[in-house]
Amino acid sequence: MLVVVAYFFAWPRVPVVEGETCGDGGLAVKLGVGRRMVAQGFVRTHRFHSFLSRASHYKVAHGLVPVMNHFAKRCLVADLEDIFRRFTFDATCILVTGHDPRSLSVEFPDVLFSKALDDAEEAIFYRHVRPPWFIKLQRWLNTGQERKYGKAGQVLDDIIAEYIWQKRKDLNRGSNSTSEIVEEGVDLLTPYITEEKSIAMDFLLNKIDKQLDCHMSFDQYRNELKRKLKELNGLKEDAESIMSTELQPRKKLKAEIQIWLENVERINMDFAEKMCEAVKACAEEIWQCLMDDEVPKLGLWGMGGVGKISIMKVINKQLLKETGKFDIVIRITVSKETSIAKLQKDIASKIGVEFSGYEDETTRAGILFETLTRKRKFVMILDDLWEKVSLDKVGIPEPSAGSKLVLTTRSSDVCRQMGCRVIKVKPLMEEEAWKLFLEKVDRDILSIRGVEPIARSIARRCAGLPLGLITTASCMKGIDDISEWRNALKEFSQRQKCVPTITIPSFKGFPQLTVKMHDLLRDMALHIEESRFLVKAGTMLIESPDEQEWSKDLEKVSLMSNSLLYIPLETSPPKCPRLTTLLLSDCDIGSIPEGSPHCCCLIVVQRVFLKAHSVPAYMPLVLFDLFRQGCVISLFVVGENCLSVAMDFVLNKINKHLDDHMSFDQHMKDLKRKLKELNGTKKDTEYIMRTELQPRKKLKEEVQIWLENVERVNGEVQDLDDRIGESSALTRASHTEYLSKSTKEVEELIIQHDWSLGHGWRGKTSIMKVINNQLLKETGKFEIVIWITVSKEKGRFVMILDDLWEKVSLERIGILEPSNGSKLVLTTRSSDVCRQVGCRMIKVKPLTEEEAWTLFLEKAGRDILIIRGVKPIARSIAKRCAGLPLGVITIASCMKGIDDISEWRNALKELSLRKKSVNGFEEEVFQQLQFSFDRLKNPKLQDCFLSCALYPEDEEIEERSLIQLWIAEGLVEEMDSMRAGFDRGRAIMNRLISNCLLEVFTHSENERTIKMHDLIRDMALHIAESRVLVKTGMMLEKIPDVQEWSKDLEKVSLMRNQWLYIPLEMSPPKCPRLTTLLLSHCNIVSIPEGFFKHMDALKVLDIYRNPIKSLPISLSKCPGLTTLLLSDCRIESIPESFFDDANELKILDLSFNPIKSLPHSLSNLKNLTSLLLAYCKDLENVPSLSNLGVLKKLNLRGTNIKEIPDGMENLVSLEYLNLGYFYSLNEIPNEVLSRLCCLQDLIVGETLINGKEVGELKKLQGTLEGRFHDWHNLNMYLEACRGREEPRQYIIYVGDIGFPTFFEGARKEIVVSGCNIYTYQIVLPRDNEGLQIRECNVDCSEEYPLFSRFILFSLSSFSSLRSLKINDCRNMKKLFSPNCVPLNLQILSVEGCKQLKEIITSEVETEERGMVITEFYLPQLSLLSLWDLPELKSICSAGGVLVCDSLLQIEIVDCPKLKRMGLNLPKLDNVPPSASASANLSLSVRIIPKEWWESVEWDGPQPKSLFDPFVNSCFLI
Repeated sequence: MLVVVAYFFAWPRVPVVEGETCGDGGLAVKLGVGRRMVAQGFVRTHRFHSFLSRASHYKVAHGLVPVMNHFAKRCLVADLEDIFRRFTFDATCILVTGHDPRSLSVEFPDVLFSKALDDAEEAIFYRHVRPPWFIKLQRWLNTGQERKYGKAGQVLDDIIAEYIWQKRKDLNRGSNSTSEIVEEGVDLLTPYITEEKSIAMDFLLNKIDKQLDCHMSFDQYRNELKRKLKELNGLKEDAESIMSTELQPRKKLKAEIQIWLENVERINMDFAEKMCEAVKACAEEIWQCLMDDEVPKLGLWGMGGVGKISIMKVINKQLLKETGKFDIVIRITVSKETSIAKLQKDIASKIGVEFSGYEDETTRAGILFETLTRKRKFVMILDDLWEKVSLDKVGIPEPSAGSKLVLTTRSSDVCRQMGCRVIKVKPLMEEEAWKLFLEKVDRDILSIRGVEPIARSIARRCAGLPLGLITTASCMKGIDDISEWRNALKEFSQRQKCVPTITIPSFKGFPQLTVKMHDLLRDMALHIEESRFLVKAGTMLIESPDEQEWSKDLEKVSLMSNSLLYIPLETSPPKCPRLTTLLLSDCDIGSIPEGSPHCCCLIVVQRVFLKAHSVPAYMPLVLFDLFRQGCVISLFVVGENCLSVAMDFVLNKINKHLDDHMSFDQHMKDLKRKLKELNGTKKDTEYIMRTELQPRKKLKEEVQIWLENVERVNGEVQDLDDRIGESSALTRASHTEYLSKSTKEVEELIIQHDWSLGHGWRGKTSIMKVINNQLLKETGKFEIVIWITVSKEKGRFVMILDDLWEKVSLERIGILEPSNGSKLVLTTRSSDVCRQVGCRMIKVKPLTEEEAWTLFLEKAGRDILIIRGVKPIARSIAKRCAGLPLGVITIASCMKGIDDISEWRNALKELSLRKKSVNGFEEEVFQQLQFSFDRLKNPKLQDCFLSCALYPEDEEIEERSLIQLWIAEGLVEEMDSMRAGFDRGRAIMNRLISNCLLEVFTHSENERTIKMHDLIRDMALHIAESRVLVKTGMMLEKIPDVQEWSKDLEKVSLMRNQWLYIPLEMSPPKCPRLTTLLLSHCNIVSIPEGFFKHMDALKVLDIYRNPIKSLPISLSKCPGLTTLLLSDCRIESIPESFFDDANELKILDLSFNPIKSLPHSLSNLKNLTSLLLAYCKDLENVPSLSNLGVLKKLNLRGTNIKEIPDGMENLVSLEYLNLGYFYSLNEIPNEVLSRLCCLQDLIVGETLINGKEVGELKKLQGTLEGRFHDWHNLNMYLEACRGREEPRQYIIYVGDIGFPTFFEGARKEIVVSGCNIYTYQIVLPRDNEGLQIRECNVDCSEEYPLFSRFILFSLSSFSSLRSLKINDCRNMKKLFSPNCVPLNLQILSVEGCKQLKEIITSEVETEERGMVITEFYLPQLSLLSLWDLPELKSICSAGGVLVCDSLLQIEIVDCPKLKRMGLNLPKLDNVPPSASASANLSLSVRIIPKEWWESVEWDGPQPKSLFDPFVNSCFLI
């Protein structure tokens, strides 16, 4: 049999034989026609027949005879079948390749080639006996016989490739390896090599044939694709079925199978996307109509943004390619404002007709009609037609004899009136819209927790319109904060849409850029600015708008592109005092009437075409006057000399070209010198690693990457050097750019070493943080290290005094003079302070220019270097930061993502115009920080930033509290839900953080704090100097004098002055504009009665933690008060009439006060949104809440209220309800919760709630804490929640009251007490993280381990479970079966279960135990606690071992029958017993009693003695 493999080294592949699944028994491949002719012709030649005879004789003499003699001499039994199979194989290889594999020899060697053929033969045999679907599944999964088949093919490929390479080598040098075997022999491979030209031609012809075949019917291909896709999805379902039934719980899915499943999903999505591209079915219908001579007119209609114009663009391009069908294709965009004259002009320009300008519409129509008639077969496409157009008036002949008229419109009536066949373009289906949205926004959003349902809602609101989907998705691209997504959905719901800014820059030395606005977006923009804009551009106006249209509110007017515009001489001058922009370009205005204009604010006059004789006499004077007043900043007039612009561009190009040809040798020397320096640094680093790196410590990833980059650069430079050496003098310059790039990369690696491995950013505080952290590690040198930040207002005891502003007396503070090895370290901005305190001074120098540039690039993004012309501007900006890291970071962050060079130039200009020195600020610092503030642009955003300065210096501010302040001050507009308001505030916070104006500290997923750098805070206070009074944390003893309370004050903050006193005789401050007063944490004992008398504008008052006991009467007279924070003020009572005039009050916080009752006037606060009364332990009742219809938050946690407040069922806007620690309230009455339809957070502690009622609260997605009576109630809740997102965190109690504390790390917990656990399965929430079962009775047989009774709602495994605690459960014999061990468990605690025998039972038969070792993996388990288990015999059944990679603590207390411990701790591997105690491993073993440890058998792979050092003697009893 002749075998030809489909892999020829460097030869083109031919198509594989069809019917792969069940082949015809051979490995044959369909050869090209030319190759087959070569083979057939050669086989018939005398040379080949001679070679065949000689080769056979050769193999008999040198293979068969010696082997048979060998067997005869030794009287051995020979396998003749094997011998002759080897003989045939060797002879065939010689005939085909000229190579003898010598499989037939006395050694009987294993030949890879032969074995591969046998494997392939076996696989083909199985293809005939097994069903096709099984073969296909094996192939997709790459397993079984198909895996062997693939490997065999690879072996054959490699061997044949070697044969071909050797054959070519022999032929090139005129020899033939075959002659070594047979004289005058030519094998079959030789003519293939020598006939390559004909084979190449054959390959080319095959390619052409294949390309022609590809033009088969589109429908046939699509149907074939659908059929195969259906077959593929069938295989996928089969594979998933096999996995679900056969995959063991502890077995991981093979990576290759997972990749295959993911690829199937991707193919399905790609198929769906391709099928909905350009609404394919609609496009095909349009094309068929165009090809049909019976359809002269075609109308395409659909709502705006649905994709009509996009479809016609595709059709238009296709028509232009089909040159044989039509003589001309004309596509015109009509638009809403188009007139007959405009339409005629556009058609004329498309068909090459020029009008003189003096024809009327009828004459122009005749010219167009005659021209189009001569074209015979034309296609006229009228895009965006708004109303019926008379073809006769325009000059378009009625389509006939194959001509076509196609129009797109938003109205089906227009199609009917024009006599068209109508085709409707429908919006995308929901799934198609979602796929398009994902494509534009980036699929990475799916990895952000909670974003997918929000993104789907946003996509759904786009109503299937591609334009809306694309613009909305593009706006949201790159946003990874869920609060911003929620805020976007909220804005979308309220139709607060953004119009993209359209910029058309025209810079010196740059080509003109053009952009286009979709008609829908343009209509929306004009609607938004309806009263301020007058736009009649390109509407073929003959006369300027009437005087009435030039209203006094106009700010911008555009009449451009009206080529025959006429302004009557008798026109009165327009009275537009606010007009700033007048665009009259391309209007060919003949004359402008005399008279002084009334456009005092005019700033742009753009390209007015004026004839020299018609310029009004006053025009130069008016323009001069406007220039002199600074009103006109831009004037473009046609005829301006553009030569200088062109020359600048050309000269810049020449200069750049000359710079690139500077001394090449000098560049190369610089590169080699810097590379030598880099390699020296690398050697030093490697030496440090060898001498200092601990044996079990891993190298930092950034260091490893740096070393790899150095190796790579060395190789690249060597390669460059070789190429330069081979270059001619003329071509050496072509390497200049690469040489420069390599030099730059070497420089960056040197700087990166200094930064990543060296000294950091050279900020004083940053350096001290590094030193402080290092001191904390050096435990042997100092007993304690103390860090305290001392602001310029403070003076406290420190070891490290950070940010000291003046000399402090160490003796007065209580610091002993450093001696006996003690140290005092301080940072300051003044060298005088260092000298006065007697310190050795170290000056922290600014960054060098290159270091500052590197830091700037790191923060702004290296992508800016690819923007033409930006680099020198960016370098100038970085240089102006004067090497100060804070300035570099803040400014670079402001410029990140900006790719328009005009914005970079503008930024440099703004930075140059900054104020030079303010209040002792370093000149450069103020310039930089002021720049960052100004870049915020939005006044409300700036005010939000300034509000951060109201808090004490260096204090971490809770993000939620700060956002609440912004909302209270009106800086963040109120939304219809609290979460939406918070999301809006968080979006603002992210903006400030991204501009590096605030530092952020993340403590958990939803809890962040922020901090202001002291310099940025000083800058903020300076900006708001006249409007704010801030003296926070200064240890003030007396409130500022009345003189400091100026009438211009808007905000005052005196918080955290611990013993602040307000004199009773102090005159009331007169601050009529004061809106915010912050006095928290001041221990103010009393406030004068008239203190608030002159604060009529007061909105926010914070008196948190001031023991004032009573409220001044003047406070109740502040009419605009919206927020009153009185938490922990020791208030015992409030006057009945206190809230009578507080009509605007929205937030009232009286938490932690010993108040016993509330005034009834509180019931009339109809604008109240938050009522906070938490831990008012003496409060027994609350006035009626019936009238508080907008109340969103009610917190009564820890009060002494006996029943729910009257009227609570009327709080239909309530979003947050906290009744926790209501010890006297046993149950929430029925039908109360069901009326609170907006509830998002429900916290009632151990109070009973109805499962069905709670489950029907559709917006309950925040926090849930409450108690269900039994398992049935829990199941009703889960059923009611089906298909909805569960709360983000919950603690659900089931059963009796009196629950213990639970695992603090879990956010989603179930606590069960006093319930029966039956043999039927109990359903738990699908993302449960913590489970505690206490004092329950297990009513099931011994064969059923306890944990197997639980299943998850809609999921199959407990992948989220982190903590499991079992206490005092009766009748429990076993805890886990092998298939239900939760793999991500971190805490496992079992206590007081008297009948428990095994933790994990085994499925291995009793007689097989001891022979089979079963490993159970809990890779994240950190605590294993077993207490008071008298019947416990083993953790795992005999032969079982529990493998724990992360175990930190083992507790075995009072388990007398536990005789064997099957534990494996991989982290103890390779640690010798003598070194384990000092191996820096965190492990604690607590054992009671001591004798148990001495008797227990250790079944794990590590010896028991290895654990001895971790059994601390203090734990032994």
